[in-house]
Amino acid sequence: MSEQQLPDRLCTDGDRHLAGGNPTKAAACYSAAFSRDAEAAVRHVQSLGDVGLASIVAVLEGWCAGHTWVPLQVGVEPAGEAPVSAGMAAGFLLLLDPSNLIASVLRVDTLLRSGQHDEAVSRCNALLNAHPKHALGLLLTRALAWVLSDRHSGNGVVDYLQAFAKRREETVAFVTTRQTADLPRIVDAFNHYVSQHQKSARGGL
Repeated sequence: MSEQQLPDRLCTDGDRHLAGGNPTKAAACYSAAFSRDAEAAVRHVQSLGDVGLASIVAVLEGWCAGHTWVPLQVGVEPAGEAPVSAGMAAGFLLLLDPSNLIASVLRVDTLLRSGQHDEAVSRCNALLNAHPKHALGLLLTRALAWVLSDRHSGNGVVDYLQAFAKRREETVAFVTTRQTADLPRIVDAFNHYVSQHQKSARGGL
């Protein structure tokens, strides 16, 4: 079998597993096809119909669970160990479902870690409008993006304070568990923010 024929064969295998009631194996086949020919794999999975597409999306979301703070939908279980990276699963998910929250948050995290803080802020802004039920996590993620950008760290402090004012315990729990590695930068941003406001207050006297 040629390299060009392999994605089609993998998709055919995926169809067989899906028809046999094993969406996890099907998703593994489609993901393998995606790694070789993303456009063809996405087109094929999108042609499965609503039920087939939803089952593959659910498996991909399960593989991404645990790599993000977004909870799985009620009744959806983690899909076990993924045969692909969370980044690849998220990329596949975003092409199948561009507004998917789990995949979008993973993409934002990638942007944060690669230093693309302004793009991360823009993504969070769009997600806040699309997913108001998850506003706290998105607000705190945007806050971190602002803080890591340095130039706009004050905006991040404002976001943190806004979240804290609305849901104190959840905000503290989120920051101390999900943003532990960045706590020194967050504390520095708060110290700088307070210092600047103290200077402004003294200057106004």
